[in-house]
Amino acid sequence: MAHDHDHDHDHDADDRHEHGDHGKGLGKSVTFDQFDTTTFVHTDIAADDSFATRFILRVDGFELNHSPVTLPGFGTHYGMYFLIDATGTAPAVGADTFTSMNVALMVDPHNNDGTLSASPDGIGFANGTADDFALLTGTLKTAGITFDGNVGHPSFFENVALTGVGEKAFGVELDPDAVLHEFLTTPGGPNNQNVPGGGVVQWINGTGHAGGAATASVTLDPQAPLSIRPALLNHDPHGGPFCG
Repeated sequence: MAHDHDHDHDHDADDRHEHGDHGKGLGKSVTFDQFDTTTFVHTDIAADDSFATRFILRVDGFELNHSPVTLPGFGTHYGMYFLIDATGTAPAVGADTFTSMNVALMVDPHNNDGTLSASPDGIGFANGTADDFALLTGTLKTAGITFDGNVGHPSFFENVALTGVGEKAFGVELDPDAVLHEFLTTPGGPNNQNVPGGGVVQWINGTGHAGGAATASVTLDPQAPLSIRPALLNHDPHGGPFCG
């Protein structure tokens, strides 16, 4: 990340949020370089091998130089997740090919979306996402699978840009050469179910077919630190900060 915005403006904003966050420390910037997530997926594969899939990578934590980092208010006053919609082809023999991919880093400002789940019937949050907003959006650069022995790891790269709210939360602009990278690990791959007409539905509900946790790391590539002000995640862009 690069191109700091006006430091005096940021300092004043931090002071205001610190005085209004009831001592939670939400106004102080926190630096990290990796999102740790759990994977939820629903994919419809048609008889002609074309597919449409939705990934929701629920953010569970953050790291800096491989050590955990705490964002004040995370998991109580706000939640975060990556929303990825993609299309492509999934032949019975050979690797999947992605033809489109759209990604967004989303914030649940009340942390009230409810339980996230995926099944043969679909994917989503129990309470919906009506108040959620994006900090970052992007589109497909490349996508493929890397292998560690017999274990395949889907690996996605997207060209991304911050939204207006994202610029305020991060306080900077993204390096124009940086891309977002999601590296997925799903033991045993997804669950599969045949559907009438020759299609297949696949899903991952936080665990792979082999039963282990389905996880993903999300970083910038080349990897670079991000500094964010949690007070602006605990905030409705169309209203005001949530201090409850």
